[in-house]
Amino acid sequence: MLAAAAAGVLVTAGTAYANDATVYVLDDSGYAYWIENGDTLTVCDREPDGWGVRGYIYVPDAPGSADGAVMIKASDPKYDTDCYSASVNVDESIRLSIKVCNYKGASVVLCDYRSIPGRPSAET
Repeated sequence: MLAAAAAGVLVTAGTAYANDATVYVLDDSGYAYWIENGDTLTVCDREPDGWGVRGYIYVPDAPGSADGAVMIKASDPKYDTDCYSASVNVDESIRLSIKVCNYKGASVVLCDYRSIPGRPSAET
């Protein structure tokens, strides 16, 4: 019975991470990661350079698009080597992408993005 319970935990743990995603700022100074189980976006700044890191979970307006309707936005408010998280319940049936950028005031630079795997495709 203990073996069956352990197997159930392994199966559950394996599916919890199926739609997690990470993307790095183009100069590698920070990153954003999405944890599907809990719908949490975390942004981490890796350089105390005066630039913050901002991440987005969004519904792309076209396949492979860097733009679309923002579902969650998280910004490192301290411009330092720290992380910040935001969480919003997002419907599992929505196609999503993750984007990360450096920012300082109104300037947003060095963005990168990608689709979140395991989500519906553009055809669904």
